[in-house]
Amino acid sequence: VSFLGSLTPSELKPLTQWRQQHRRTLEGFLCAAAFVQDGQVYTNCTDAPTPQGDSGREWCYLDPQLQDLQVGDGTPSWGYCARVV
Repeated sequence: VSFLGSLTPSELKPLTQWRQQHRRTLEGFLCAAAFVQDGQVYTNCTDAPTPQGDSGREWCYLDPQLQDLQVGDGTPSWGYCARVV
């Protein structure tokens, strides 16, 4: 599953200006500035069902640059969001 859905990175880039927070996952990874899940565009953590179908907790896809740096080390493509402090 791609965090981009059917949009290209250049199509998502303008949406990043609307990001109000720089959220992180519970593991400390930076959340993607914008991502698509089930045809819906998000610019923050969401409580929509996760890629695995779980619901009830906020989650996000990881920043794609972090994924590129850590390919093959078992880092997931998404994670549950840490609380806002």
